[in-house]
Amino acid sequence: MKKRMGLRMRAVKTHRRRAAVLVWAAVSLTLMIGFAALAIDIGHMYLVKVQMQSAADSGAMAGVSALAGSAVTLTDEQISEMCSEATNRAMGYASKNQADRQYLCANPSDVDVGHLDSWTNLDEQICEGGTPYNAVRVSLYKGENAPNDPIPLSFARIWGKHSAEMSVTATAYMNNQAAYYRPVKNTIGALIPVTIRLGKYNEEIMEQGGQDNFGWDPDNGGIQTCGDTVCEVSIYPEKQKKAGNQTEGAGNFGILNINCNNVGSSTVRDQITGGLTGEDLMNEFGTDMVSLWSDPGPCGSEVDGSPIGFDGSAGGNPGLMASLEKAFEARLGQVAGFFIHEEVCQNGSNATYKIVGVQFGRLMKVRLTGGPTNQCIIIQPAPYLGMEIVTDEDAPPHLTAGRIMLVR
Repeated sequence: MKKRMGLRMRAVKTHRRRAAVLVWAAVSLTLMIGFAALAIDIGHMYLVKVQMQSAADSGAMAGVSALAGSAVTLTDEQISEMCSEATNRAMGYASKNQADRQYLCANPSDVDVGHLDSWTNLDEQICEGGTPYNAVRVSLYKGENAPNDPIPLSFARIWGKHSAEMSVTATAYMNNQAAYYRPVKNTIGALIPVTIRLGKYNEEIMEQGGQDNFGWDPDNGGIQTCGDTVCEVSIYPEKQKKAGNQTEGAGNFGILNINCNNVGSSTVRDQITGGLTGEDLMNEFGTDMVSLWSDPGPCGSEVDGSPIGFDGSAGGNPGLMASLEKAFEARLGQVAGFFIHEEVCQNGSNATYKIVGVQFGRLMKVRLTGGPTNQCIIIQPAPYLGMEIVTDEDAPPHLTAGRIMLVR
C-alpha cells in the first residue's frame, strides 16, 4: 500500500513539474516572439532611417550648391532668388528618394538656408539672413502629422504598437576657402590658358558694370539669350596696351603660353578643350598646383601674401587666333577657370602677364571671326565645385570656387 501511494505521489509531482515547464515554456515563447518581433521592426525602422538620411543628405548638398555664387550675387533681389533656388533644389533632390517604398516629401519650412560661422562647431545653429549664405539644412519627417506617412510596424502590433515616427536632418556647408587648384589625371580640367585683366573683371563683375545678355537654364542645361541678373565679362577683344593705363602689352589679347613655348595653336587648342594638366603646370611653373588667390605685386616680382604657386608671371601669345574658335565652342555652357592678371610687361610674343589669381565662369558665347566689333568670348561668373579644388582654413573666401561638405 505504501509503495503504491508513493508511486502516486511521484506521478503527481512529475505532472506538476511538467505543467510548470509548459507554463514557463509558453511564457518564454511569448517573450521570444515579442523580442523577435521587436528586433525585426527595429531593423526595418533602421533601414527606413538610412533611406531618409540619404535623401536628406542629397537634398542638403543640392541646396547648398545654389549658394556657391553668393559672393558675386550681392543685390537683395539676387540673394532672394538664390535662397529660393537653394530651397527648391533641396526639396527637389530630397523628393527623388524613397523611404519605405514611398517617395519622400519636403516642404519649404523643412529647409533652412543661411550662414554658419564655423562648420566644425556642431552646436552652432544656421543663422537665417546671415552672410555669406553658406549652409543648408534639410529636415525630413515621417509621422501622423508629418508630410510623410508614419512607418508601419508588423510584429510589434502584438504589443499594441502599430506605427512609428521618424525624423532626420542633414546640413551641408559651402566651404569657399578655396586655396588651390590641382588638376586630376584622366579628366577634363576646368583651368584653361586664358587671362582677364583685373581691372576689367572688377568693373564688369564685382561692380556689376558688365552687360547681362545671357542666362543659364540649370534644368535643361542650356544657354538662354536673355538676361538672368548676372553680369558677364568679355575677355576678347581688348588690347592690353592702354587698358587700365597700361603702357605695354600691344597686340596681346590674353592667351597664355603654358608649356607650349609659342609652338602654335594646336597645343593651345588641346589645353582649351581638355584643360591644363598637372604636367603643363609643372613644366611651366615648377608646381602642379596653382593658388586661386594672391595679393598683387610689381610685375616680375614675387607675389606679396600667399603665393600663387609660381613667381606670378606667365608669357602670352601675341593674339587670339580664329583657329581656336572651335576649341572654345566645345566648352560652351561649361564652367572654366581662367587667370586674372594685374598688368602686362613688354609686347607681343615677349609679353609677360602679372598673374594675381584665378576665377571661374561659364562660357556663354564665342566668336573669333569677322570684324572686331563682332568678335567676343563672353564668360558669366559661375561656381566651380570640382575635386580639383583644395580648401585651406587660412585662405580667404573665394568668389567662384569651393567644395561642398556634409557637416552634420
